[in-house]
Amino acid sequence: LGKTEIQLEREKSGSWRKEEEDEEERKKKRTARIPGKLQRMLEKRGASSEDLDEYFDKRTDEDEEVEVEKRCADRTSACGRMKAMGKLDCNGRYLQFCPKSCNKCSAAVAPAPKASPEKQGKCIRPTILNGRAGNKPVMQAGEKLNVRCNAGYTLIGEAVTCQIQNVFTNKDKDARLVPGCIRLGSNTLVGNGASYSGSKNTYGVGQMSFTCDSWNKDVLRGILMNKKDGMALAIGNHNYCRNPGGAEPVPFCIGSGTGVGKIHYCFGHAGCNTCAGAADKYGPDYCGSARNLKYCLYTDESSAARVSAIQANCAATCCAIAGC
Repeated sequence: LGKTEIQLEREKSGSWRKEEEDEEERKKKRTARIPGKLQRMLEKRGASSEDLDEYFDKRTDEDEEVEVEKRCADRTSACGRMKAMGKLDCNGRYLQFCPKSCNKCSAAVAPAPKASPEKQGKCIRPTILNGRAGNKPVMQAGEKLNVRCNAGYTLIGEAVTCQIQNVFTNKDKDARLVPGCIRLGSNTLVGNGASYSGSKNTYGVGQMSFTCDSWNKDVLRGILMNKKDGMALAIGNHNYCRNPGGAEPVPFCIGSGTGVGKIHYCFGHAGCNTCAGAADKYGPDYCGSARNLKYCLYTDESSAARVSAIQANCAATCCAIAGC
């Protein structure tokens, strides 16, 4: 049939069929990773099958994840803000601009999750301060920790599951963040809020409101490494506004979204009890000017010094703006 001696020799050894199977497998991988239209375009530009094989052989699972992340990225930072405000319509025209925030991506299929290399085993039911765990004394690997707080206490932190022994992990694979129970106090701000223990957990930027990030989560993952005494802000696995040690003019929190890693003030002014007998040092030409009025209330640490100066010079005006 016109076969060469090499072909006959390959058939005898079985390598001919093996090479065909390998080539078919490579084609399947290329088809799964590159759309047909794109593959034909690459071939027209001189990218041979061998070139494509070599390219994919060098790619790792991490490369695939990075590519998916890039293709699924939001097109604008407004997506995260709109989602936080509950105004993101993922069934409408925003989907094409906010695939990540909508948890949808049509550009590429995310790789299948890899099996966890971490050891797993049974856990001993932990003791919960100001609460209790509703699980059996010995918990199975992957079992969710069911925390129930005592009366008057509030559950904080994300859900965790048993990893092994006394180690519990969450969806972010961070065993340092476990749920707990804390007692919340009055939402009335007194003085600079050094003892504030209320439930406020939002801050404002312009006309928009954002939810604070978890203290421990942000501190432990290192986003406050460049802030002096940043580790001192690991005050709990919650996101309630606080003023540890009364170091700031009002209670604050760690920002989320575009404000991540920044200190944002939850209140624009100290408690109204500080406004008793307040008086302006200067007249309306100074205290009533638009340039100074916009600095009557605290927003974030970048303008804190300016706001403190305006409040000291225009105490009565700023107290009125604060609603006191």
